[in-house]
Parts: sequence; C-alpha cells; structure tokens
Amino acid sequence: MRDETALNMIEFQQVSYTVDGPEGSLSILDGVSLQVKQGETVAIIGPSGAGKSSLLSLAAGLERVSAGGVSVAGQSITNISESALAAMRAEHIGFVFQSFLLIPELTAVENLTVPSQLCGKILAKGQAEGMLEKVGLAQRARHYPQQMSGGEQQRLAIARAFVHQPNILLADEPTGNLDRANGEHISELLFELNEAQGTTLLLVTHDEALAAKCQRVLRLTNGQLEVVKQ
Repeated sequence: MRDETALNMIEFQQVSYTVDGPEGSLSILDGVSLQVKQGETVAIIGPSGAGKSSLLSLAAGLERVSAGGVSVAGQSITNISESALAAMRAEHIGFVFQSFLLIPELTAVENLTVPSQLCGKILAKGQAEGMLEKVGLAQRARHYPQQMSGGEQQRLAIARAFVHQPNILLADEPTGNLDRANGEHISELLFELNEAQGTTLLLVTHDEALAAKCQRVLRLTNGQLEVVKQ
C-alpha cells in the first residue's frame, strides 16, 4: 500500500513541455502532475511518441520544463544551474536505458567504476566486482561490452545504475531490446535489486507485463496521465 506520509522523491507540479517542430510548437506534456513516493515503484505506459522518455528526462533534469515545476528528493530542480543538476543526478539518480549506453572501450568493471569517478564519487574496485557478482557477471569483469550478449549488456547496465546506491532509478524501456526470456530475467533482476536497496523506481515501457509488477501504473496519452492501476 502506498505510504502517503513518505517523502515525494519525484514531483511534477502542473508540468508542460513543448518542443519546436517543422510545423511549429508541439505539445508533449500538458499540465502533468505526478508524485512518486520514497520506495514506490511506478510504471508509465503509452504509445510510441506519447512523451514517456521526455517525462523521464524532465525528472532527471536532462530537459527543462516549459511551464510548471519539478522537484527531486524534496528539492526544486526547475531553475537550478547545470552544475547543480549534475550534482543532483550524481547523488540521487541511476539510469537504465533500452540501448544500454555502455562505454565500448571499457571493460565491465571499468564501466561501473569510471562513470562514478567522473561524478566525483570514489567507487572501490571490490564494490564494483561485488555488484557484478550480484547480476551474474563475475566471470565477465574483464570483458568488453561487444564480447557480451544483449542480456549480459543490460545486466551490466543495471549493475552500473545500482552500484552507487541511488535513491531513484529511472528506467527507459529496460527490456525493449531483449527477447522474451532475457526480458523476463532482466525484469526479475531489476525488481530484486530495487527492493533490496529500497530505491524509488520510475520506469517507462511498452511491456504491460513489466508495468504490472509496479505498485502503480499510469498511461500517458495526449500529454496527460491517467490511472491504470492505483
């Protein structure tokens, strides 16, 4: 059951988001309000082009709202500087992407340690190796992404997202590039790690079976959110 007394880890206050298109401005989000509580798991579903990925980008401060406000971990990020946004992401947010976005020149263990160092966090090699063991990649620590299967690369991407123990995990179609068997395995791993670390999870997906594992499911259509499962 949703704990209404818990801290809002992600909050949208009447957020609108428009982009310039060939025929003028295109409205992506139109007055969206959303609250995701600490430790909650929420899925956003909807058709391609509905703006699901844009919503995640706004939550991470990768894009700026056209109107309204966004808060993360109780702090407004609407008008803060780019350096402050980068610090917020380093402290609070982990990402899992459909296309993995691993660094091809780095080994598996380096893919975990180097990004944290760039964010100013010191990640012990043993901590990275321990996370690789949790996702079943202990034997792949010295392998490069191109030497791994799609499922292994996504497990590595999940390890990278969780290794610095973020408060919030944002997942964009985390099973979208995988076959059914690998997708189910990744789904189980994602929720196991999320529960173990008490992370707040906001994911967008076309996979309704994946969405159904979340405590709440919302559908984004025509710039608005509607409740599917509360």
